[in-house]
Amino acid sequence: MTLTWKRGGLFGLVLVGLASWFAWPSGSPSPSSRSAADHATLGATTSEEAAILTTSHSLSPPAPPEDSMREADHLDAHQDEREHPHPITPEHERIFAENRTIQALNDSMARRDVRKMRELLSEYRRLDPQDVEATQAGYAVIADCIEYPGPGSLTAAGHFYDAQRHSPLRRFVRRICFENRD
Repeated sequence: MTLTWKRGGLFGLVLVGLASWFAWPSGSPSPSSRSAADHATLGATTSEEAAILTTSHSLSPPAPPEDSMREADHLDAHQDEREHPHPITPEHERIFAENRTIQALNDSMARRDVRKMRELLSEYRRLDPQDVEATQAGYAVIADCIEYPGPGSLTAAGHFYDAQRHSPLRRFVRRICFENRD
């Protein structure tokens, strides 16, 4: 036998030993696997402890007392009578519309459809006139880079890229305006 075979065999034995060490818990068996006789020798003296030890261990949680079940049923019935706990408000509807518009902008940006991007940008400006995160400005810069590639759009893209360091649109500005990639 060569030296590499001996090393390989030794390595295999070490792996099997480690696997068996991790597979079986070390030391004494778990409390749930002990028999009632083992517990009696360890000091389980009361009849209540003996009854607990001789019963089978179930994985299901113990049943709640009857009083709490009645209370839960009452709460469910009361919940059904009331209005939905989180109703859809006009603010929710505005946010949903804004998210749909952003997704449509992303889709039209991927297709390089500048006309559709400009239409969606006007709708986006109507939905979010403040544009706190300058998202609309980023999409406008990207649309300009697609429609009018050149030094003017690159300058605007550079200003956006440098000023809006938090914007998730920076990577698209870099890709579309600076690297001119798809």
